[in-house]
Amino acid sequence: MTTEEPVHGGFERLCRELLAEAYPEADARWLDEHTASALAAADRAVAMADLRADAARQEIRAAVLELLGRLRGRDFSPDALAAEVETEAVKLTATARPAGPRFAVTLRAESATLAVGELAGLWLAARATGPRAARLPVRYLAQFTAQGVAVFSNVPAGRWTFDLLTHSSPGDRPGAYPMPSVRTDVAAAATGSYAVATPDGALFVLHDLAGESPTLEITAPDGRPRLVPIRYRDRTGTAHRILVALAPADTGPASSRVDLPGFSPDSPWEAGPFLDEDAIASADARLVADSVRATRDRATLRAWRSVAKVVPELAGVIAKALPRP
Repeated sequence: MTTEEPVHGGFERLCRELLAEAYPEADARWLDEHTASALAAADRAVAMADLRADAARQEIRAAVLELLGRLRGRDFSPDALAAEVETEAVKLTATARPAGPRFAVTLRAESATLAVGELAGLWLAARATGPRAARLPVRYLAQFTAQGVAVFSNVPAGRWTFDLLTHSSPGDRPGAYPMPSVRTDVAAAATGSYAVATPDGALFVLHDLAGESPTLEITAPDGRPRLVPIRYRDRTGTAHRILVALAPADTGPASSRVDLPGFSPDSPWEAGPFLDEDAIASADARLVADSVRATRDRATLRAWRSVAKVVPELAGVIAKALPRP
């Protein structure tokens, strides 16, 4: 079988060869009919397996959602560094350990009857609430492994609660982060901001959520010049995509700020994967122009000028979109 040959075609040929070997006296018509029957049976078996897998996936996810809700009723905090909740089929254990002034928090799902591997690739968001928590409501992201484990890093003190990002899936773009939708809770209303911290240490902060055009500020810890794709929907449901150019500061982390016209706070959005400056091509000219025009600060404009030097075929597009002095 060649690499270009369809998988089904190779399987069909294999069935026919096996039938011909088992029944050497069979004629071509008989082989055709029984090969077709074998293929139909295989298709039915695959469909049934998919249905069972979907049912198992939905069952374990529903159980975890229920357990995360129960966990909110426990005092899981620096005063009680472990908590456990369970249903008949699934046990969820939460533990935390100090890591400097903050904490590393681990969730572990276990089941003797359900496949915890069906959780692999799903994202969760953790937050700290209460008088010890920081004023800015930050969500900390972590992803379930095939072993049903999710580890959150650098979480501040507070009362820890968790949400399963049900719009995430193992098929998401590698390196991309499915962001939680913005909830209009008391903390967000009080600060006018909403923030998400990713496992690689980047911080995404949405400002002016009540305005027509909220702004997004991205801070990356390593200070390398990079591009960050952002995907979101506006209030009409229209999909948008922009690139945010990150420029290293003279001191401290890289930081950039852009407009998100029409951003819908109650819709999920996505950030990343982080790209090197030379990862964009001339085919992205319109996207680049729109992204440059969405820039809100000098640091980000400086970052786009850096991109123009690295990707000379886009220099004209960037220069035309930059604001006039």
